[in-house]
Amino acid sequence: MRKLILLAAPFWAACSTPFMTGDTYPTGPAGPGEAKVVVYRPPGRNAPRDYAVYDGERLVGFAEDRSWFEFRCPAGNRVFLIRSGNDSALRGSLEAGRTYYLRVESRVEPFRLRPVLVPVTAEAREQREEEMLDCQLRGFVPENAFHFIDATHYQVLERLAYYASPEGLRECGALRPEDGTKD
Repeated sequence: MRKLILLAAPFWAACSTPFMTGDTYPTGPAGPGEAKVVVYRPPGRNAPRDYAVYDGERLVGFAEDRSWFEFRCPAGNRVFLIRSGNDSALRGSLEAGRTYYLRVESRVEPFRLRPVLVPVTAEAREQREEEMLDCQLRGFVPENAFHFIDATHYQVLERLAYYASPEGLRECGALRPEDGTKD
């Protein structure tokens, strides 16, 4: 039964996210000791597939096509993981009081599309604003995601352990403190 649940997890991510997300309102700037992270997914490849996004092992939202969401996390070293069948990670050091923008892309690799989080620097503000015009703000509803979180928890831990290994570290993207904007 456990294997069946683990195999079904990517399917749940693709089909159930409307129940785990909803309309919401933007929040203010990051407070003391925390950073704000905005994840957005402009129109592009693999539109029907939604990607789960994690801050460490904590599920923080779903990157749906033409949408964006935001979350807050403690400043300092972070690992962000994006998953849906395939995965990738982004490591970085976040500075308190800054907002970091991450664009979701689907990279073409042999026989698959791989979701990737790409840092958007403060210098690329105009491009980011233009890309986000077609995106709708979506909020994460954690109480509706209990079964998804439970079914995928061990897979997430395994992937985080891989991205902490020497081989996994080489695959991680990098997010610099100066990539964030001061609100």
